[in-house]
Amino acid sequence: MNLQEIFSQRLKNARIRRGYSNRSLAEAMENIISAETLRNYENGKSFPNSDIMERLLAVLNVKIDDLFRPFTIDWSKVNFSFRKRKSVTKVQEEIIMQQIKDDAEHYIELEETLNIAPTIKLLIDYCHRNVVLNEADARITAQSMRKYLNLSEEPIVSIQDVVERCGIKLLPVTIEAKMDGVNFECNGHVFICYNSGGENIERRRFTIAHELGHLLLNIPSQHIEKEEKLCDAFASELILPSVKLKQMLGENRHNISLRELKQIQSLFGMSVDAIMYSAKEHNIITENRLRTYFVIKRTREKLAAEIDKSVFQEDDKNRYESLVYRALSSEMISVSKAAYFLNTTVENVSSNLKLV
Repeated sequence: MNLQEIFSQRLKNARIRRGYSNRSLAEAMENIISAETLRNYENGKSFPNSDIMERLLAVLNVKIDDLFRPFTIDWSKVNFSFRKRKSVTKVQEEIIMQQIKDDAEHYIELEETLNIAPTIKLLIDYCHRNVVLNEADARITAQSMRKYLNLSEEPIVSIQDVVERCGIKLLPVTIEAKMDGVNFECNGHVFICYNSGGENIERRRFTIAHELGHLLLNIPSQHIEKEEKLCDAFASELILPSVKLKQMLGENRHNISLRELKQIQSLFGMSVDAIMYSAKEHNIITENRLRTYFVIKRTREKLAAEIDKSVFQEDDKNRYESLVYRALSSEMISVSKAAYFLNTTVENVSSNLKLV
């Protein structure tokens, strides 16, 4: 692609990420240019003068370098596995996907600067040794992964840390739309994206573990219709091993106190609803008892609020941010480049850089 083509596509991408149509972008620029002129920019038919360029950068909140950054990924060849709610609109989906693409490009550029090579293949090969046909197989794969990472059966303090130790990159997406998760592979790098806004910690942890299941479970094509359920089983076992669940609740129960469930939630970082589902799957409670639990929850608003309250304290690590400061402190990138990677100001990066 030549510079004109790069600019045209980058301009369109920046507009989409900010949620503008060409008409609304023209209005945000106080109609100093028309929507038709913007379309011409995006189609490579014309190019903005310096004054218009300055206004574009300000309204879209991008730097000039952003609009001329070469493309290193052919996104048309990338297969995205996107789990979203029915309420997500087409515009919201476009915004989400553009944020993901931009952030993934930055992450890969940063790792290439630091000469960090992808390492996910070893784990995929390890987990793909066994075919997954049912929930029991999915749980065995989760147990194998815990063994591979020397996690034993103890609580996972940071699911982000575990996933990134596997060589998988995490991309948080902050958006009000009800997006669960996205996973994809590009240029040898594997990503899991999750909604970091509006969801409690327990649901976020389960989403990340579920997306990990999509990447690691070796599910034959004839069983693919069960994939979501199998990934749920994998996620549940990864976060809360069945051995621990049975130790804490016992082998067979009818009534379970909320205090017991909240204790498990605080230790393992899984929601009470998910714990109850898991208890049913392991025959600790019956199907009928699980239905009764949800009936009680629906009819008792105050109790439901207590059940849904987040109590887990997760160690919120950010590998990407750490890599940026690693590159900066090693003088491999400038302060302005670090600010570009972190989408923040030079002043903010400078104040956070405390060399010792």
